[in-house]
Amino acid sequence: MCNGSSLPLWAEILLEESGKKLEEPSDHRPNERTCLILLAHGSRDPRWQEPFERLFFCMRQELKDDVKLAYMEFVEPTLSTIAEQCAKNGVGKLRVLPIFMAAGAHLATDVPEEVRKIKKRHPQLEVEVLPPIGEDPRMFLLMQEIIGDLAA
Repeated sequence: MCNGSSLPLWAEILLEESGKKLEEPSDHRPNERTCLILLAHGSRDPRWQEPFERLFFCMRQELKDDVKLAYMEFVEPTLSTIAEQCAKNGVGKLRVLPIFMAAGAHLATDVPEEVRKIKKRHPQLEVEVLPPIGEDPRMFLLMQEIIGDLAA
């Protein structure tokens, strides 16, 4: 966990409760390594990027090189850039976790098209796109709690 971090309490709770860790790279043969890619939307405003960078930094302390941060647009690295790096480093599986509140146009069309291009360039890569983090029931309960606290 990211001790002494400036993450909000709700983020600390989510990180703690997720509890799932990817196996250490040393336990893998080439092309069996898995990388979790946190996929954020992207913005030209660097203030928007800051919470995603903090989250990535904390998760990187825990998961080492098995977690990456990518953006859909406006800033680097993109999903394709990260996939390219992973392929070069012997990663065999990418799990893409959209750090979005809900599925929308990007997840319905843009991400599947990008994944198709990645698989065409790197057929050895298995790519799994996970549901957006905002659709996790724990996120809903946490938001409900925060809203209740603020309304009191």
